[in-house]
Amino acid sequence: MDAMWRLVFIDGREVVAHSPTSFFEALRQGEPNAPADLGRYLDLLRSRGQIGFDVNLDVGPPGAGIDARCVHALASLLSHGWVRSPARNVLVGGALLGEATETPDASMPWAIAREAAIR
Repeated sequence: MDAMWRLVFIDGREVVAHSPTSFFEALRQGEPNAPADLGRYLDLLRSRGQIGFDVNLDVGPPGAGIDARCVHALASLLSHGWVRSPARNVLVGGALLGEATETPDASMPWAIAREAAIR
């Protein structure tokens, strides 16, 4: 069974996910008029950041695979404070993430995303 984390988006929505891609899929499903394409949804988040908050969210290069883009986007959201973990956390690869249901592997994309956010 994959490790699961609870993360909280800037608007207060809690999302339980096992990867950056599943995080953004769940986030997108919570919005009534979100685009069906996950890549377009990431672009929409970047536009919201730029227009509404003057924040440059890195959602990865448009030609990259969706999993890689989601890793970039999650790292950016974490670094800008748009995503946070609840009070109880688990240490993964030297970074605090969300509450896990089992001991996670440090090679998981979550660790990569958080390390990218730290750099």
